[in-house]
Amino acid sequence: MFMINLNQTHHQELLDIEGVLRTHGEVESCVVVASPESSFFLFYKLVQNVEFVPSLGEHDIYDVFIYNSMASDDMRVKGYREALADKVKDKVVLDPGTGTELILARHCIHAGAKKVYAVEALEHAYKQAREKVTALGLEDKITLILGDARHVTLPEKIDYIVSALAGNIASSDGCIPLINELKGNFGRDVKFIPNRYLTQVAAVELPATIYEKGLSPMSAYYISEVHKKYGHTFDVRMCLRYFSSSLLISDTGTVEDIAYESTLCESAEQQTTLSFVRDGMIHGVVFWLNAYTDAFMMIDSLQHTHHLPVYFPLFENGMEVKKGDHLCLTFSRSTGRDGYHPDYHVKGWVEFENGERLNFEHDSGHQGPLTTDNRKQGTPLKTYEYITEKTLKDYVKSKLPGNTASYKMIRVEQWPLNANGEIDKQQLLRHVRVDKR
Repeated sequence: MFMINLNQTHHQELLDIEGVLRTHGEVESCVVVASPESSFFLFYKLVQNVEFVPSLGEHDIYDVFIYNSMASDDMRVKGYREALADKVKDKVVLDPGTGTELILARHCIHAGAKKVYAVEALEHAYKQAREKVTALGLEDKITLILGDARHVTLPEKIDYIVSALAGNIASSDGCIPLINELKGNFGRDVKFIPNRYLTQVAAVELPATIYEKGLSPMSAYYISEVHKKYGHTFDVRMCLRYFSSSLLISDTGTVEDIAYESTLCESAEQQTTLSFVRDGMIHGVVFWLNAYTDAFMMIDSLQHTHHLPVYFPLFENGMEVKKGDHLCLTFSRSTGRDGYHPDYHVKGWVEFENGERLNFEHDSGHQGPLTTDNRKQGTPLKTYEYITEKTLKDYVKSKLPGNTASYKMIRVEQWPLNANGEIDKQQLLRHVRVDKR
Protein backbone atom coordinates (compact mmCIF):
# COMPACT_ATOMS: atom_id res chain seq x y z
CA MET A 1 0.00 0.00 0.00
CA PHE A 2 1.14 3.55 -0.78
CA MET A 3 -0.01 6.54 1.24
CA ILE A 4 -0.27 10.50 0.98
CA ASN A 5 -2.34 13.73 3.03
CA LEU A 6 -4.96 16.22 1.95
CA ASN A 7 -7.23 18.79 3.46
CA GLN A 8 -10.73 19.94 2.56
CA THR A 9 -9.62 23.03 0.60
CA HIS A 10 -7.84 20.78 -1.85
CA HIS A 11 -10.89 18.61 -2.53
CA GLN A 12 -11.38 19.82 -6.10
CA GLU A 13 -7.69 19.41 -6.84
CA LEU A 14 -7.97 15.83 -5.58
CA LEU A 15 -10.89 15.17 -7.89
CA ASP A 16 -8.75 16.48 -10.73
CA ILE A 17 -5.99 14.06 -9.70
CA GLU A 18 -8.51 11.22 -9.65
CA GLY A 19 -9.56 12.12 -13.18
CA VAL A 20 -5.97 12.16 -14.41
CA LEU A 21 -5.14 8.82 -12.75
CA ARG A 22 -8.06 7.25 -14.59
CA THR A 23 -6.25 8.04 -17.86
CA HIS A 24 -3.07 6.18 -16.83
CA GLY A 25 -2.85 2.96 -18.79
CA GLU A 26 -1.94 0.88 -15.72
CA VAL A 27 -4.72 2.22 -13.45
CA GLU A 28 -7.94 0.27 -13.74
CA SER A 29 -10.00 2.40 -11.36
CA CYS A 30 -9.68 4.85 -8.45
CA VAL A 31 -11.90 6.62 -5.95
CA VAL A 32 -11.63 9.57 -3.52
CA VAL A 33 -12.75 8.90 0.05
CA ALA A 34 -13.05 11.47 2.86
CA SER A 35 -12.50 10.34 6.46
CA PRO A 36 -14.38 11.75 9.51
CA GLU A 37 -11.11 13.43 10.51
CA SER A 38 -11.28 15.51 7.27
CA SER A 39 -8.42 13.62 5.69
CA PHE A 40 -8.73 12.53 2.10
CA PHE A 41 -7.58 9.30 0.53
CA LEU A 42 -7.21 8.30 -3.09
CA PHE A 43 -7.60 4.54 -3.44
CA TYR A 44 -6.58 2.97 -6.73
CA LYS A 45 -6.44 -0.45 -8.34
CA LEU A 46 -3.94 -1.35 -11.06
CA VAL A 47 -4.84 -3.19 -14.24
CA GLN A 48 -4.30 -6.93 -13.80
CA ASN A 49 -3.40 -8.11 -17.27
CA VAL A 50 -2.37 -11.74 -17.62
CA GLU A 51 1.41 -12.15 -17.30
CA PHE A 52 4.08 -14.84 -17.20
CA VAL A 53 5.48 -15.96 -13.85
CA PRO A 54 7.76 -18.95 -13.21
CA SER A 55 6.43 -22.20 -11.78
CA LEU A 56 8.49 -22.65 -8.60
CA GLY A 57 7.07 -25.54 -6.56
CA GLU A 58 8.92 -28.18 -8.57
CA HIS A 59 12.21 -26.48 -7.69
CA ASP A 60 11.66 -26.46 -3.92
CA ILE A 61 12.23 -22.72 -3.72
CA TYR A 62 10.37 -21.44 -0.68
CA ASP A 63 10.75 -18.16 1.18
CA VAL A 64 8.67 -15.90 3.40
CA PHE A 65 6.81 -14.45 0.42
CA ILE A 66 5.82 -17.88 -0.92
CA TYR A 67 4.86 -19.25 2.51
CA ASN A 68 2.72 -16.16 3.12
CA SER A 69 0.99 -16.55 -0.25
CA MET A 70 -0.04 -20.08 0.75
CA ALA A 71 -1.16 -19.02 4.22
CA SER A 72 -3.30 -16.20 2.79
CA ASP A 73 -4.83 -18.27 -0.03
CA ASP A 74 -8.55 -18.09 0.81
CA MET A 75 -9.56 -20.96 -1.48
CA ARG A 76 -6.83 -23.19 -0.09
CA VAL A 77 -7.64 -22.35 3.54
CA LYS A 78 -11.38 -22.85 3.06
CA GLY A 79 -10.88 -26.03 1.03
CA TYR A 80 -8.68 -27.70 3.65
CA ARG A 81 -10.91 -26.64 6.52
CA GLU A 82 -14.00 -28.09 4.88
CA ALA A 83 -12.22 -31.31 3.84
CA LEU A 84 -10.80 -31.83 7.34
CA ALA A 85 -13.98 -30.97 9.22
CA ASP A 86 -15.51 -34.46 9.34
CA LYS A 87 -12.33 -36.51 8.79
CA VAL A 88 -9.60 -35.93 11.37
CA LYS A 89 -11.47 -35.44 14.65
CA ASP A 90 -9.76 -37.63 17.31
CA LYS A 91 -7.37 -38.98 14.64
CA VAL A 92 -3.58 -39.13 14.43
CA VAL A 93 -2.29 -37.13 11.44
CA LEU A 94 1.01 -36.74 9.59
CA ASP A 95 1.90 -33.43 7.91
CA PRO A 96 4.91 -34.50 5.79
CA GLY A 97 6.18 -31.03 4.79
CA THR A 98 4.87 -28.61 7.37
CA GLY A 99 6.82 -25.45 6.48
CA THR A 100 7.52 -22.47 8.71
CA GLU A 101 3.88 -21.74 9.52
CA LEU A 102 2.61 -25.34 10.06
CA ILE A 103 -0.47 -24.31 8.12
CA LEU A 104 -1.95 -27.76 7.57
CA ALA A 105 -0.96 -29.05 11.00
CA ARG A 106 -2.80 -26.13 12.60
CA HIS A 107 -5.86 -26.74 10.40
CA CYS A 108 -5.89 -30.34 11.66
CA ILE A 109 -5.76 -29.26 15.31
CA HIS A 110 -8.56 -26.78 14.63
CA ALA A 111 -10.61 -29.67 13.17
CA GLY A 112 -10.13 -31.74 16.34
CA ALA A 113 -7.18 -34.00 15.51
CA LYS A 114 -5.85 -35.87 18.54
CA LYS A 115 -2.22 -35.56 17.46
CA VAL A 116 -0.27 -34.16 14.51
CA TYR A 117 3.26 -35.22 13.62
CA ALA A 118 4.63 -32.32 11.58
CA VAL A 119 7.78 -33.17 9.64
CA GLU A 120 10.10 -30.62 8.02
CA ALA A 121 13.27 -31.47 6.08
CA LEU A 122 14.70 -27.93 5.83
CA GLU A 123 16.51 -26.92 8.99
CA HIS A 124 15.80 -23.19 8.73
CA ALA A 125 12.09 -23.88 8.21
CA TYR A 126 12.10 -26.37 11.10
CA LYS A 127 13.58 -23.80 13.48
CA GLN A 128 10.94 -21.21 12.55
CA ALA A 129 8.20 -23.83 12.88
CA ARG A 130 9.47 -24.76 16.34
CA GLU A 131 9.19 -21.14 17.41
CA LYS A 132 5.66 -21.00 16.01
CA VAL A 133 4.56 -24.14 17.91
CA THR A 134 5.90 -22.68 21.15
CA ALA A 135 4.32 -19.27 20.54
CA LEU A 136 0.93 -20.91 19.92
CA GLY A 137 1.23 -23.22 22.93
CA LEU A 138 0.63 -26.33 20.80
CA GLU A 139 3.54 -28.49 22.03
CA ASP A 140 1.12 -31.10 23.43
CA LYS A 141 -0.82 -31.33 20.14
CA ILE A 142 1.89 -30.95 17.48
CA THR A 143 5.10 -32.95 17.57
CA LEU A 144 7.61 -31.29 15.26
CA ILE A 145 10.26 -33.51 13.64
CA LEU A 146 13.33 -32.46 11.65
CA GLY A 147 13.80 -35.04 8.93
CA ASP A 148 12.47 -36.73 5.81
CA ALA A 149 8.89 -37.96 6.19
CA ARG A 150 9.66 -40.90 3.92
CA HIS A 151 12.03 -42.35 6.51
CA VAL A 152 10.91 -41.13 9.94
CA THR A 153 9.66 -43.63 12.52
CA LEU A 154 6.65 -42.59 14.60
CA PRO A 155 5.60 -44.01 17.97
CA GLU A 156 2.05 -44.75 16.84
CA LYS A 157 0.01 -45.59 13.77
CA ILE A 158 -1.27 -42.63 11.78
CA ASP A 159 -4.78 -42.40 10.35
CA TYR A 160 -4.32 -39.61 7.77
CA ILE A 161 -1.59 -37.91 5.81
CA VAL A 162 -2.60 -34.32 5.17
CA SER A 163 -0.40 -32.80 2.50
CA ALA A 164 0.01 -30.13 -0.14
CA LEU A 165 2.37 -32.08 -2.34
CA ALA A 166 0.88 -31.46 -5.79
CA GLY A 167 2.25 -28.84 -8.15
CA ASN A 168 0.73 -26.49 -10.70
CA ILE A 169 0.68 -29.52 -12.98
CA ALA A 170 -0.43 -32.10 -10.42
CA SER A 171 2.60 -34.38 -10.67
CA SER A 172 5.21 -31.65 -11.19
CA ASP A 173 6.31 -31.33 -7.55
CA GLY A 174 7.34 -35.00 -7.50
CA CYS A 175 4.31 -36.16 -5.54
CA ILE A 176 4.01 -39.61 -7.15
CA PRO A 177 7.32 -41.16 -6.00
CA LEU A 178 6.96 -39.35 -2.67
CA ILE A 179 3.45 -40.70 -2.05
CA ASN A 180 4.59 -44.21 -3.00
CA GLU A 181 7.40 -43.98 -0.45
CA LEU A 182 5.10 -42.57 2.24
CA LYS A 183 2.76 -45.51 1.70
CA GLY A 184 5.74 -47.84 1.94
CA ASN A 185 6.69 -46.29 5.28
CA PHE A 186 3.26 -45.89 6.89
CA GLY A 187 1.22 -48.65 5.25
CA ARG A 188 -0.81 -49.01 2.10
CA ASP A 189 -4.04 -48.47 4.02
CA VAL A 190 -3.19 -44.94 5.17
CA LYS A 191 -5.67 -42.29 4.06
CA PHE A 192 -4.82 -38.98 2.40
CA ILE A 193 -6.28 -35.46 2.36
CA PRO A 194 -6.50 -34.47 -0.48
CA ASN A 195 -6.70 -37.94 -2.00
CA ARG A 196 -7.11 -37.15 -5.69
CA TYR A 197 -5.63 -34.61 -8.09
CA LEU A 198 -6.62 -33.92 -11.68
CA THR A 199 -4.61 -31.99 -14.25
CA GLN A 200 -6.93 -30.38 -16.77
CA VAL A 201 -5.99 -28.97 -20.17
CA ALA A 202 -7.51 -26.57 -22.69
CA ALA A 203 -6.37 -24.53 -25.68
CA VAL A 204 -5.67 -20.86 -25.07
CA GLU A 205 -5.47 -17.60 -27.01
CA LEU A 206 -3.11 -15.14 -25.33
CA PRO A 207 -3.32 -11.36 -25.73
CA ALA A 208 -0.38 -9.60 -27.41
CA THR A 209 0.11 -7.54 -24.23
CA ILE A 210 1.57 -10.55 -22.42
CA TYR A 211 4.64 -10.49 -24.67
CA GLU A 212 4.86 -6.71 -24.65
CA LYS A 213 4.77 -6.62 -20.85
CA GLY A 214 7.39 -9.28 -20.16
CA LEU A 215 8.49 -10.39 -16.69
CA SER A 216 8.16 -8.62 -13.37
CA PRO A 217 11.39 -7.98 -11.43
CA MET A 218 10.26 -10.60 -8.91
CA SER A 219 9.75 -13.23 -11.63
CA ALA A 220 13.16 -12.45 -13.09
CA TYR A 221 14.69 -12.84 -9.61
CA TYR A 222 13.09 -16.26 -9.03
CA ILE A 223 14.14 -17.51 -12.46
CA SER A 224 17.71 -16.54 -11.64
CA GLU A 225 17.41 -18.42 -8.33
CA VAL A 226 16.26 -21.55 -10.17
CA HIS A 227 19.17 -21.30 -12.61
CA LYS A 228 21.57 -20.72 -9.72
CA LYS A 229 20.31 -23.86 -7.97
CA TYR A 230 21.10 -26.14 -10.92
CA GLY A 231 24.12 -24.28 -12.25
CA HIS A 232 22.81 -23.70 -15.78
CA THR A 233 20.15 -21.74 -17.64
CA PHE A 234 17.10 -23.37 -19.17
CA ASP A 235 13.47 -22.67 -19.97
CA VAL A 236 11.70 -22.59 -16.61
CA ARG A 237 8.03 -23.56 -16.96
CA MET A 238 5.81 -20.52 -17.05
CA CYS A 239 2.52 -19.99 -15.28
CA LEU A 240 -0.09 -17.38 -16.11
CA ARG A 241 -0.87 -14.90 -13.36
CA TYR A 242 -4.20 -13.01 -13.50
CA PHE A 243 -5.44 -15.66 -15.93
CA SER A 244 -9.07 -15.52 -17.03
CA SER A 245 -11.06 -18.48 -18.30
CA SER A 246 -12.30 -16.14 -21.06
CA LEU A 247 -8.93 -16.80 -22.76
CA LEU A 248 -9.78 -20.48 -23.23
CA ILE A 249 -10.93 -21.31 -26.74
CA SER A 250 -11.66 -25.03 -26.38
CA ASP A 251 -13.46 -27.38 -24.06
CA THR A 252 -11.55 -29.18 -21.30
CA GLY A 253 -9.71 -32.49 -21.17
CA THR A 254 -8.03 -34.42 -18.35
CA VAL A 255 -4.40 -35.52 -18.75
CA GLU A 256 -3.65 -36.65 -15.18
CA ASP A 257 -5.88 -38.40 -12.63
CA ILE A 258 -3.73 -39.08 -9.58
CA ALA A 259 -5.59 -41.02 -6.87
CA TYR A 260 -3.25 -41.18 -3.88
CA GLU A 261 -4.90 -44.24 -2.36
CA SER A 262 -4.52 -46.27 -5.57
CA THR A 263 -1.47 -47.60 -7.41
CA LEU A 264 0.57 -44.71 -8.82
CA CYS A 265 2.90 -44.95 -11.82
CA GLU A 266 5.66 -42.39 -12.30
CA SER A 267 5.53 -42.63 -16.10
CA ALA A 268 2.25 -42.28 -17.93
CA GLU A 269 0.70 -41.21 -21.21
CA GLN A 270 -2.77 -39.80 -21.80
CA GLN A 271 -4.52 -38.85 -25.02
CA THR A 272 -7.33 -36.34 -25.23
CA THR A 273 -9.22 -34.55 -27.99
CA LEU A 274 -10.35 -30.97 -27.47
CA SER A 275 -12.98 -29.17 -29.52
CA PHE A 276 -12.66 -25.47 -30.23
CA VAL A 277 -15.73 -23.70 -28.89
CA ARG A 278 -15.20 -20.41 -30.75
CA ASP A 279 -13.20 -18.91 -33.59
CA GLY A 280 -9.84 -17.56 -32.51
CA MET A 281 -6.05 -17.89 -32.50
CA ILE A 282 -4.45 -20.76 -30.64
CA HIS A 283 -1.04 -20.01 -29.12
CA GLY A 284 -0.74 -23.04 -26.85
CA VAL A 285 -2.37 -24.99 -24.07
CA VAL A 286 -2.80 -24.39 -20.34
CA PHE A 287 -2.79 -27.02 -17.61
CA TRP A 288 -4.41 -26.48 -14.24
CA LEU A 289 -5.04 -28.31 -11.00
CA ASN A 290 -8.18 -29.66 -9.35
CA ALA A 291 -7.69 -31.06 -5.83
CA TYR A 292 -10.29 -33.36 -4.29
CA THR A 293 -11.02 -35.15 -1.07
CA ASP A 294 -13.47 -37.82 -2.15
CA ALA A 295 -16.10 -35.91 -4.18
CA PHE A 296 -15.35 -32.51 -2.62
CA MET A 297 -13.30 -30.15 -4.81
CA MET A 298 -10.91 -28.26 -2.55
CA ILE A 299 -8.90 -26.30 -5.10
CA ASP A 300 -9.47 -25.19 -8.70
CA SER A 301 -6.42 -23.30 -9.90
CA LEU A 302 -8.36 -21.51 -12.63
CA GLN A 303 -9.81 -19.51 -9.75
CA HIS A 304 -8.02 -17.07 -7.43
CA THR A 305 -5.45 -19.25 -5.63
CA HIS A 306 -1.67 -19.45 -5.22
CA HIS A 307 -1.68 -22.41 -7.63
CA LEU A 308 -1.54 -21.04 -11.18
CA PRO A 309 -2.23 -22.51 -14.63
CA VAL A 310 0.88 -23.59 -16.56
CA TYR A 311 1.36 -22.55 -20.19
CA PHE A 312 2.96 -24.66 -22.93
CA PRO A 313 3.57 -22.70 -26.18
CA LEU A 314 2.66 -24.60 -29.34
CA PHE A 315 2.38 -21.95 -32.08
CA GLU A 316 4.71 -18.98 -31.63
CA ASN A 317 2.73 -16.53 -33.75
CA GLY A 318 -0.65 -18.12 -33.15
CA MET A 319 -2.73 -20.13 -35.57
CA GLU A 320 -6.25 -19.37 -36.66
CA VAL A 321 -8.87 -21.96 -35.76
CA LYS A 322 -12.62 -22.14 -36.20
CA LYS A 323 -15.35 -23.36 -33.91
CA GLY A 324 -15.67 -27.12 -34.42
CA ASP A 325 -11.98 -27.71 -35.28
CA HIS A 326 -10.19 -30.16 -33.00
CA LEU A 327 -6.91 -30.42 -31.10
CA CYS A 328 -5.70 -33.99 -30.61
CA LEU A 329 -3.09 -34.10 -27.86
CA THR A 330 -0.90 -36.78 -26.27
CA PHE A 331 0.51 -35.85 -22.86
CA SER A 332 3.47 -37.91 -21.60
CA ARG A 333 5.07 -37.92 -18.16
CA SER A 334 8.45 -39.50 -17.41
CA THR A 335 10.81 -39.36 -14.44
CA GLY A 336 13.31 -36.50 -14.64
CA ARG A 337 17.03 -36.58 -14.03
CA ASP A 338 16.74 -36.17 -10.24
CA GLY A 339 14.55 -39.26 -9.93
CA TYR A 340 11.53 -37.38 -8.55
CA HIS A 341 10.39 -34.44 -10.61
CA PRO A 342 8.90 -35.41 -13.96
CA ASP A 343 9.65 -34.24 -17.48
CA TYR A 344 6.71 -33.65 -19.82
CA HIS A 345 6.24 -34.08 -23.54
CA VAL A 346 3.18 -33.08 -25.55
CA LYS A 347 2.56 -33.77 -29.20
CA GLY A 348 -0.38 -33.98 -31.54
CA TRP A 349 -2.13 -32.02 -34.22
CA VAL A 350 -4.86 -29.53 -34.93
CA GLU A 351 -7.46 -31.01 -37.26
CA PHE A 352 -9.42 -28.55 -39.36
CA GLU A 353 -12.94 -28.94 -40.67
CA ASN A 354 -11.64 -29.71 -44.18
CA GLY A 355 -9.60 -32.66 -42.84
CA GLU A 356 -6.19 -30.98 -42.99
CA ARG A 357 -3.85 -31.40 -40.03
CA LEU A 358 -1.05 -29.31 -38.56
CA ASN A 359 1.32 -31.08 -36.17
CA PHE A 360 2.86 -29.69 -32.99
CA GLU A 361 5.30 -30.87 -30.34
CA HIS A 362 6.65 -29.42 -27.10
CA ASP A 363 9.07 -30.64 -24.42
CA SER A 364 9.12 -29.33 -20.86
CA GLY A 365 11.90 -30.87 -18.81
CA HIS A 366 12.14 -30.30 -15.09
CA GLN A 367 15.65 -28.94 -15.48
CA GLY A 368 15.35 -28.40 -19.22
CA PRO A 369 17.94 -29.02 -21.90
CA LEU A 370 21.27 -27.28 -21.33
CA THR A 371 21.14 -24.04 -23.35
CA THR A 372 23.15 -20.86 -23.71
CA ASP A 373 20.20 -18.68 -22.80
CA ASN A 374 16.60 -18.84 -21.65
CA ARG A 375 15.12 -18.20 -25.10
CA LYS A 376 12.21 -20.21 -26.43
CA GLN A 377 9.11 -19.47 -28.44
CA GLY A 378 6.85 -17.12 -26.56
CA THR A 379 9.13 -16.81 -23.50
CA PRO A 380 9.42 -13.14 -22.48
CA LEU A 381 12.97 -11.85 -22.12
CA LYS A 382 12.56 -8.25 -21.00
CA THR A 383 11.72 -7.15 -17.45
CA TYR A 384 9.17 -4.44 -16.82
CA GLU A 385 9.32 -1.87 -14.02
CA TYR A 386 6.78 -1.86 -11.21
CA ILE A 387 4.20 0.91 -11.07
CA THR A 388 5.03 2.76 -7.86
CA GLU A 389 3.64 5.73 -5.99
CA LYS A 390 6.41 7.86 -7.50
CA THR A 391 5.49 6.67 -11.00
CA LEU A 392 1.90 7.82 -10.51
CA LYS A 393 2.89 11.08 -8.79
CA ASP A 394 5.18 11.96 -11.68
CA TYR A 395 2.38 11.17 -14.14
CA VAL A 396 -0.06 13.42 -12.28
CA LYS A 397 2.53 16.21 -12.05
CA SER A 398 3.15 16.06 -15.80
CA LYS A 399 -0.60 16.47 -16.45
CA LEU A 400 -1.40 18.90 -13.61
CA PRO A 401 1.78 20.94 -13.00
CA GLY A 402 -0.08 23.55 -10.94
CA ASN A 403 -1.84 21.12 -8.62
CA THR A 404 -0.49 21.52 -5.06
CA ALA A 405 -2.75 19.12 -3.16
CA SER A 406 -1.07 16.76 -0.72
CA TYR A 407 -2.76 13.42 -0.35
CA LYS A 408 -2.60 9.84 0.84
CA MET A 409 -2.66 7.30 -1.96
CA ILE A 410 -3.47 3.67 -1.24
CA ARG A 411 -3.30 0.75 -3.62
CA VAL A 412 -5.92 -2.02 -3.33
CA GLU A 413 -5.87 -5.47 -4.92
CA GLN A 414 -9.66 -5.90 -4.91
CA TRP A 415 -12.45 -3.42 -4.22
CA PRO A 416 -14.63 -4.23 -1.19
CA LEU A 417 -18.26 -4.10 -2.28
CA ASN A 418 -21.43 -3.38 -0.33
CA ALA A 419 -24.78 -5.18 -0.68
CA ASN A 420 -25.61 -3.04 -3.73
CA GLY A 421 -22.43 -4.04 -5.54
CA GLU A 422 -20.88 -0.58 -5.08
CA ILE A 423 -17.45 0.21 -3.64
CA ASP A 424 -17.72 0.12 0.16
CA LYS A 425 -15.94 3.32 1.20
CA GLN A 426 -16.39 2.71 4.91
CA GLN A 427 -14.63 -0.62 4.62
CA LEU A 428 -11.75 1.06 2.77
CA LEU A 429 -11.37 3.54 5.63
CA ARG A 430 -11.45 0.72 8.20
CA HIS A 431 -8.43 -0.82 6.45
CA VAL A 432 -6.62 2.52 6.76
CA ARG A 433 -7.29 2.64 10.52
CA VAL A 434 -6.11 -0.95 10.95
CA ASP A 435 -2.89 -0.12 9.09
CA LYS A 436 -2.30 2.87 11.36
CA ARG A 437 -2.54 0.64 14.42
